[in-house]
Amino acid sequence: MLSEDFGRDHIHMALPVNKKVFEGKLEKDMDPEVSISFILTGGYELDIPEISADEADRLRTLIDSITGMLDQDEVLLNIIKENAFDFFTGRNTAREAARIVQSRASIYMSELSG
Repeated sequence: MLSEDFGRDHIHMALPVNKKVFEGKLEKDMDPEVSISFILTGGYELDIPEISADEADRLRTLIDSITGMLDQDEVLLNIIKENAFDFFTGRNTAREAARIVQSRASIYMSELSG
């Protein structure tokens, strides 16, 4: 998984862990001539624009600040996915989707700690 070959050949929509492959993917994602689009459930199409140099720098800074790794929480992930889908299909605005995610995630986290 750490090799350049694996990163180039097997990781298409994720962030590669190999730094050279990551930088190459980031460069490609900044190219306005390269478009990324998905067909979502229900036939909805999602087009993702290129990222800016500032966004790329912010991503690098974020990744460089990571000091550990935890398992993902499937419940939280599903809350985010459901509301992201509603946003991308036009059912909710970004603000409304974020509000719902925050509310549901807060309730879930309260239940875990309570």
